[in-house]
Amino acid sequence: MSASALPRGPVRAAHVRHLAWPVLVSMLSMSAMNVADTLFVGWLGTAELAAVGLATTLTWFVFTPSRGLLKGIKILTSQRTGAEDVETSDQLVTQGLWMAVVMGVLLLMLAPLGAQLFWALGASSAVSDHATSYFAIRVLFAPIVLSAWATELWFQGRGDTRTPMVASVIGNVLNIALDPLLIFGLGPVPALGIAGAAWATVISQIVGGAILLWRAWPTIRRSLAPSWSLIRRSLPLGVPIAAQWTLDFGGFLVFLSLLARAGDAHLAAHVLVFRIVQVSMLPGFAIGDAAGVLVGQAVGARRSEAARQAWAAGVWQSIVLMGAFGVLFLVAPTWVLAPFDPSADVATLGITLLALAALWQVADALVMVNYCALSSAGDTRFTLLLFVGGSWFIQVPLTLLLVGWLEWGAVGAWWALTIEITLMAAASQLRIRSRGWLEGRMARESAAEVDDPVPDGVLATA
Repeated sequence: MSASALPRGPVRAAHVRHLAWPVLVSMLSMSAMNVADTLFVGWLGTAELAAVGLATTLTWFVFTPSRGLLKGIKILTSQRTGAEDVETSDQLVTQGLWMAVVMGVLLLMLAPLGAQLFWALGASSAVSDHATSYFAIRVLFAPIVLSAWATELWFQGRGDTRTPMVASVIGNVLNIALDPLLIFGLGPVPALGIAGAAWATVISQIVGGAILLWRAWPTIRRSLAPSWSLIRRSLPLGVPIAAQWTLDFGGFLVFLSLLARAGDAHLAAHVLVFRIVQVSMLPGFAIGDAAGVLVGQAVGARRSEAARQAWAAGVWQSIVLMGAFGVLFLVAPTWVLAPFDPSADVATLGITLLALAALWQVADALVMVNYCALSSAGDTRFTLLLFVGGSWFIQVPLTLLLVGWLEWGAVGAWWALTIEITLMAAASQLRIRSRGWLEGRMARESAAEVDDPVPDGVLATA
């Protein structure tokens, strides 16, 4: 398997880009898939477009605790790779898979509860009917989806971002090809509507996951047994992330619930623009993720200056790329929306939402790189407080005020989002500028390893 991606000398922008471009290609393919879903489902109608956005968000929400716990495996993998502890790094892929299967089986119990959940979110009957079928199909394959994610995160922690890229591109291209076939039908294939979009996504995830497992199998087969000692070491890293993402997503569900009550047009406009804006977020995510891998490996190698260099190289590149998208949203919103052919009321709202999105592009770039650097260094308690505080003490109260009381609809909700992201960027930057997030954490990690070393041969060899 690959060695550490951390250079022996200073960390430059090129080192971040080397890891970032496969992540970016992977995320671009995923965004192309999301845009295709939005495009094809949008042709079915406003209710269907609103339903796929609500169902996708709820699906991600129920998967979020598991994905957060698995992120702990990625962080620990990056740190052990940086420390050149190849044996432990190899063993972590199996532990991620054990965690994924157990958590995936537990999630199966949620599959029949979609109708009740969408009712609680305030969806109209038309939206709820469509969303329920989509949600059930996605959740039924939770063990497979989580196993694919666990393997992807392990590869990324090792510094191998190309293998997940290949799997993601193949899976997402397949999804795009299957979307029109399964949504609208052709020949003997019946038209499944929004359920067809769900099946296309599931099939693509199975194919992508199979590729990842095939590539990791030579390592997996050497260590098939579970090891509580390694899983326990990942939990202090993963539990705060799981809590953070779950509570943060919970705030976003309140956000969507209020939009659903504002009307299908407001919810549809949010879904449409958010899918578009996700494309602009890709450079920030990819560069932040790459910088985070290098920060984690630098922590494992006890090189604080290299960690700071990786963060700095990530920040300026992310700001430049996402800032360019902000300019596009301001000067050509009609052109950006045109391929989706939205109804007049959705288009009017969409132009305003794109302008608001332009305001927070640079701030969001800063948030993503800072978050990846902090969490990869193990500062997950701060990131938990940052995102939960942003969601529940800024976004939710402002959304209740602007949407629930003042009835500004989607525009009010996006003003709340703009204010939240700006304040989170400022808070995370203050944390990065302090010394304790890195040097102090390295000292504590060194002490912990002396007190509780990982024993040799913790896993049975198959």
